[in-house]
Amino acid sequence: QTREFEAAKTMAFASVMTVLQDAGYIVESTDLATGFITGKSPATSVDTFNLFLGFGKKHGTTRVTAFVEPIGQKYSKVRLNFVAIETKSVGYGIESRVDTPLEDHELYQNVFEKIDEAIFMRKAIEAEVTEEPPDSDGG
Repeated sequence: QTREFEAAKTMAFASVMTVLQDAGYIVESTDLATGFITGKSPATSVDTFNLFLGFGKKHGTTRVTAFVEPIGQKYSKVRLNFVAIETKSVGYGIESRVDTPLEDHELYQNVFEKIDEAIFMRKAIEAEVTEEPPDSDGG
């Protein structure tokens, strides 16, 4: 759930936000000073029926938190945490909620690879912007 990147904190932070937004997450809060990002996926909803309680709904979403911290000037550590949230509501106002931490190694591996790609792209763009233009006199 944690990986180090060769990127300053601001670049890593922006890359994490980009990856989460590209994946469809709604970024709810960010704080560059603390390095904290929270977000959630769009909710899904399914109608349910319970013989004793009647009709209801089951809602599901995934919540994500990210913590980006600097390691010196050129490196950052990113910690991610994904939690699946399932809420059920039925007649008579009865509601239940189950939060399940997602610990699938492939999920985190995939997200970290996308963050690495985003950092790579930002570095390439930054290098293009900071390149010296050729001399106008041809020399």
